[in-house]
Amino acid sequence: MSDADYAVFRMEPSHDQVAVVQAVTAAIAAARAEGARKLLVDLRATDGMVPPTLAQRDMLVTMWARAAAGEVVVAVVAPPSLLDAERVGEMIAAAAGMLAEGFDDMDAARAWLRRQHAATPRPAAAMPIAPRTTPRAGK
Repeated sequence: MSDADYAVFRMEPSHDQVAVVQAVTAAIAAARAEGARKLLVDLRATDGMVPPTLAQRDMLVTMWARAAAGEVVVAVVAPPSLLDAERVGEMIAAAAGMLAEGFDDMDAARAWLRRQHAATPRPAAAMPIAPRTTPRAGK
C-alpha cells in the first residue's frame, strides 16, 4: 500500500458507488491507523460509473474527511467523468478539515502529493463560520 513517501490505494474495477465510497473510506482510515500522512487513491478502474450528485459528493467527501480526521492528505485520481470541474468536493473537504484534490492524471496527482506537507489542516470546528444572510420571508 506504499509508494515512496505516501500510501497508495487502488480500487478494483467497480461501478457500485456505495462499494467505492466504503472502500475509499476504509483505505483512508487504514492509512491513518498505519501512520501514513499522505494517500494516493486510484479510482481509474471505476471508469463508467455514474458520477455522484452534489448531495452524494457532499456525503462521500464528508465521510472521507471524517476518516482522515485531519491527519491524512488525499490525492484522488479518477476518470474525468467523475471529477467535478467546479471542484466542489475539494471545497467540501477543506471545510471539513481535510486537504484533498482530484486529478485525472496520475503523474500530476503524484507530483501534487509529494509537494504537500503532512501538516494537518485546521479542523472544521476551528474554522470561522459566517452568519447566514438569508432574508426572512415577508421582508
